[in-house]
Amino acid sequence: MKCKQSFQITLALLSLLIASVAASPAQATSHPGYAYGTDDKTPARDMDGHCVRTIEWQKEYATKECNPELVPAPKVAAPAPAPTPTPAPEPTAAPAAAAAAGAAAVVVAEKDSDNDGVPDRADKCPDTPAGVKVDANGCPVDSDNDGVPDYMDKCPGSPAGATVNAEGCVIKITLNVQFDSGKAVVKSQYLPELEQFAQALKQKPEVKVEIEGHTDNVGNAAKNKSLSEARAKAVRDVLVKKYGIAADRVTAKGYGMEKPVAGNDTPEGREKNRRVDAVRVK
Repeated sequence: MKCKQSFQITLALLSLLIASVAASPAQATSHPGYAYGTDDKTPARDMDGHCVRTIEWQKEYATKECNPELVPAPKVAAPAPAPTPTPAPEPTAAPAAAAAAGAAAVVVAEKDSDNDGVPDRADKCPDTPAGVKVDANGCPVDSDNDGVPDYMDKCPGSPAGATVNAEGCVIKITLNVQFDSGKAVVKSQYLPELEQFAQALKQKPEVKVEIEGHTDNVGNAAKNKSLSEARAKAVRDVLVKKYGIAADRVTAKGYGMEKPVAGNDTPEGREKNRRVDAVRVK
């Protein structure tokens, strides 16, 4: 009896399964390989809980819900390569900097109007004649510092402090000779000064000079004039008698306090006025 009942139950279930499959062909088509219930969502299962497969079931129809062991693991996409950083653009030079760079690459000669080698911006003596030697300021060289440039100086080597004419020739020079108060004797310490002057006269035999004697304003004017002339004659005598200058080339005259070169109100000024000058007369 029990076997007959079990067979009847199995037969009934099989009938239901066939009826379900036969009644839902569209559902089977929408889910190939498996039988689904009327809700088209729930797969039909047998007594062991397995999904019921249709006769067209193939391995590639396997679903994760019914046969997860047959469903290949999803491929894990390889991570996208890191984006290659875009290099920063080269900085663009500012217009002024670019102009400066261009200027550095191109050397522009500075203007030198007189072609003396010193650019106009630094030339303190523009229009220098062609071929004339100049100093760093663009001025003609004056070797003896007498105020007359070498290319015009007809008397080079003028003594320091000498007064010269337009041709650079000495017209007056103050001799460094000092006298004791009220005296007209040339001291030996001043002989080198007079010897140097005598040598200059020998180099210019055509030159004639007058030795001028001068005093400060202290004392009697007449006496000062007489004293100044005595001092001038003392210097003349040294030039003629000791250093061999022809007597007709040297004269002597005293001017006393008549021609001061400094103020007589200070000791320093009076000292400058007590002097002996050699003045060119020819």
